[in-house]
Amino acid sequence: MKLKTRPGYLSRLGASLLVSVVALTAAACSSSEAGPTTEPAEGTRVVSHEFGETSVPGDLGRIVSLDEYAALGLLAVGITPDVVFTSWGSEIGQDILASAGTEVVTVPPLGAPPIEQVLAQDPGLVIFTSMGDRSYYDSLASTVPTVPVPAVTTPWRENLAFFGRAFDRQSVADKLTVALEGKIADVSARSGGEVNTVSVLMSSSGILATTTEQAPPSLLLAESGFGRPESQRANAAGGLPYAPLSDEAIPAQDARIVAVFDEGVYEFGKVAGVPGFSSLSAVQENRVAKVNGDMWLATHPFATFWMIEDMDAMAAGNLTGTGTEAVAATRYQEFTALTA
Repeated sequence: MKLKTRPGYLSRLGASLLVSVVALTAAACSSSEAGPTTEPAEGTRVVSHEFGETSVPGDLGRIVSLDEYAALGLLAVGITPDVVFTSWGSEIGQDILASAGTEVVTVPPLGAPPIEQVLAQDPGLVIFTSMGDRSYYDSLASTVPTVPVPAVTTPWRENLAFFGRAFDRQSVADKLTVALEGKIADVSARSGGEVNTVSVLMSSSGILATTTEQAPPSLLLAESGFGRPESQRANAAGGLPYAPLSDEAIPAQDARIVAVFDEGVYEFGKVAGVPGFSSLSAVQENRVAKVNGDMWLATHPFATFWMIEDMDAMAAGNLTGTGTEAVAATRYQEFTALTA
């Protein structure tokens, strides 16, 4: 797949997620002020989420997902959405969903599709990865049952548990959780502990950055037994998954292994070209791994599996064994085998 550039990708992602964090905080502080709820109709179940509650019909009808990550979360628990919009720009996700029989509707990335375009799909249920936009949710929810799923900064277990609970697939979610935990334990047993540090770097649309401690890869690296350089242990303001870096900060990002986002909107060459990168001990000693940024900055179950597989390769010292778009179909087959 060829590289696609998206102006301001990281800055737009940051702005979107910052809104989400603010909305989540406000929702937590004002839950007692929520309006009255009505008893669900027979055959429906009530799904609680950051904006309140949604009565989901037993017959889900035509399911429309406004982004690939929400759709992949649903697919992971055994439900195939009918339509997905390409709001996250995930080419791997789009290919997997298309192969599963989902209609893929192309829209600009990191922007919610127009309400009228969504309703034109005649949805019986709408799902989307929350970015904290309450007004957008209200516009949809007033017309069709709508469920916002947790933001990309949500830990993977919480994300998976939400899908199991919300869509009556708890047994599948539980089975998948146990399988992923087993794989994490295997990686942790041979990762080498805190001394085996992993630095994570990325560049998109001219922004050099690293992941913060609340980002999906940071949480999984810690759970898998890897350490992080001190320079990457800070949390970004607003709970964002990444923190911008200056070129001058590169020397402080050295580690036993340096993982650099590549493919899609991420450019390994932009990171490699930063002055000082070539002087890192990890670079000089060939301890650099290219990783797929789309998969490493997501929290849906397949992305979690993908990162675990990459970390397993790192623990084994196989830094060329990380996943790429070329092996995505094979990796997805291995993922689905976990709950077969």
